[in-house]
Amino acid sequence: MKNTQTIGNLCREVITGATNILFDKEATENANHKLLMGASLNPLGEVKSGALVPIDVKEGRDPSKFLLQSGDVVLLAKGSTPRAAIISEEVSKQNVVASANFLLLRPDTSQVRGEVLVAYLNSPLGQSQLAALSTGSIVTNISAASIKKFTVPVPTVTSQDKVAELFWARNHAYRDAIAVAEQQKIVANVCIENLMMGDAA
Repeated sequence: MKNTQTIGNLCREVITGATNILFDKEATENANHKLLMGASLNPLGEVKSGALVPIDVKEGRDPSKFLLQSGDVVLLAKGSTPRAAIISEEVSKQNVVASANFLLLRPDTSQVRGEVLVAYLNSPLGQSQLAALSTGSIVTNISAASIKKFTVPVPTVTSQDKVAELFWARNHAYRDAIAVAEQQKIVANVCIENLMMGDAA
């Protein structure tokens, strides 16, 4: 029988990201924190480091509750399309705070790997289930209370390891393919320009 569990049971913590009471987006040159925004997520379920926004944490405020850790899962819960991403070790070292548009899921790794949650939440079936949870007609929203009741299939440990391996292998292959395609486009553009200018001469 398929093992299904609620996210509330699979995660040690499920919270909404930080509001602007915590931080100031008009960051100084010495800003030592960064903010996770919707634009920070790529289509592969990862965070783009270059798209994180520098912020200053306001005096007297403690950001520790919202700081992202390696293996955390973030779900963009406000907007037109919910999307999930896993937090890498590289991102976790940058003092990144999730904005209030996100839900922060901290998996209990003895039960589930973050890659498994991300893969399912971003799958067609997961997206369909998330759409059913969303409230609001234009700007949709998924609450922390509702995501805790969200059920996901939990594979065996061996299968979870394979999911994680395939998750990262797919992402690396995709990025490599895009890099090759971009290089080919540059070479083709140069050849076209040379041919055009040669014929014109």
